Amino acid sequence: MIVDIYDLSIRLYSKLKSGAFFRDEEGRLRGPIGDNIPAFVAKDWAVDSHAYVTKLSRKSGNEHLLTLDPKTGETIGEWEGTKYGVEYRTPKGMEYVTLHTHGKEMTFSKDDLTGFIDSDKEPAMRVITPKGDIYVMNKPRGFKSGGARSAKEIWDEHARRLSGKYYFYGLKGKKEEAAKSEYYHEVVSAVAKDLGLDYMRYMR
Repeated sequence: MIVDIYDLSIRLYSKLKSGAFFRDEEGRLRGPIGDNIPAFVAKDWAVDSHAYVTKLSRKSGNEHLLTLDPKTGETIGEWEGTKYGVEYRTPKGMEYVTLHTHGKEMTFSKDDLTGFIDSDKEPAMRVITPKGDIYVMNKPRGFKSGGARSAKEIWDEHARRLSGKYYFYGLKGKKEEAAKSEYYHEVVSAVAKDLGLDYMRYMR
């Protein structure tokens, strides 16, 4: 079960400056955009979770991941990885959503996606980039994993098909990162469509 307010908060949060929010003594959300934040957003646990994990990542320079109860927003587990990835243990016997950061402006990796497909207890996952863009993957109701082709095979097919559309050679720095970001976003979009997953990108 995925709470609607989660996606609502993501749409609003993607328009805010990420990584510098805090609660004052009265529990109100404060941040660099001032205090003019709708009350229902300030009370939403999803915004707090996004801000919290982003602040952790910016402070450490590593990827961070939270597992959350999709009904209450309560944090189940918290992990710190490296600059290139983060490993975590899945909660036993309960549904959970994952929320983690990436060190570059990238969508979900192949490992993110295949792990998500293989789990029958994870209805949704989110990733936040350093700039504050948020990528969302949801399993529709009644989703069943498995089939003639694995998620890795489908990923590889689309990655090969789309590789000719993007040219990274000779690009450096931000131009290279931007090109790769769009390439992988298109790969994930194609994979999600093939598998019947809901995939969205909210750009800050």
